[in-house]
Amino acid sequence: MSRHSKAGIALRSTVFSPQEMKKVAMLCEKAKHLQYIFVPDVSSSLDAIELSLGILESSKTLKAGPGVIRLLEHDIANLGRRIITIQKMTNRRFFLGVGVGRPGSDARAAIDELFKRLKSLEEYCKEERPETFVAALKRGLARRAAENAYTPLLNFCSSDYAGEVVKEISRVAKADVACYIKVFYSEQQERAEANLINEFVTYNMIPQYHQLFRMQHVDSYIEVAKERNELPSPLLRICLANPNKKQLMDFVNEMRDAGVSIPVIYPYFDHRDEERFKISILKDIFYCFT
Repeated sequence: MSRHSKAGIALRSTVFSPQEMKKVAMLCEKAKHLQYIFVPDVSSSLDAIELSLGILESSKTLKAGPGVIRLLEHDIANLGRRIITIQKMTNRRFFLGVGVGRPGSDARAAIDELFKRLKSLEEYCKEERPETFVAALKRGLARRAAENAYTPLLNFCSSDYAGEVVKEISRVAKADVACYIKVFYSEQQERAEANLINEFVTYNMIPQYHQLFRMQHVDSYIEVAKERNELPSPLLRICLANPNKKQLMDFVNEMRDAGVSIPVIYPYFDHRDEERFKISILKDIFYCFT
């Protein structure tokens, strides 16, 4: 993996406690090609920006930030003030991940407002403005993010679909492309598979994700998985269940070959799994980036 210099991991607050996140941050320092820790923002859980600060304070070189906050729900001046404060406390290692959230009936207007607010935030933060990732499910939004010098952040993508997005972006800009790689682990295989299926079923109820799954021709397989409680193999082109180190590395390399320059492994664990199991798996994940 030494030929590649950028990678990340996502630590979800419903999977990792704040104390576990700090432990993971210290372990991440040993994986020389892993620079980013994303903290997905879960509205019903802890604040992703505050958790990011805790991670930054527990490490010396890592970058950390929310991935992603719904920017349209934030006051720009208040958010900018928080960002400037964190940047000055952490030697500018904070990054920002943003998204539209559920755009409502006028997606175009919501996207326009997102980029308008990003520009306002840049003007507010000035020299403390953070590296910014924009959640992009479709090629048009990814292209627009790259045109504005932001890094597109993909999610629920096969390497084939990610490659299509990268080609679209390359027509207008030379830019990094990040992608979440969701991986479901458990000490029991059936739990890992059940949690993977549940994630697809849950997201398939969200219109923009349903469209994404249709474009990748897996929407019908999600319905099959829901009805039969079985894991169809096409879903494993997008997410993984209990992969070994080689399987995970092969998946990451497929994404690299498709043009994803910042693969972000996003591990899930069953709530019944113990911390020791999580740490052992995380060490396997770090193996991909050493």
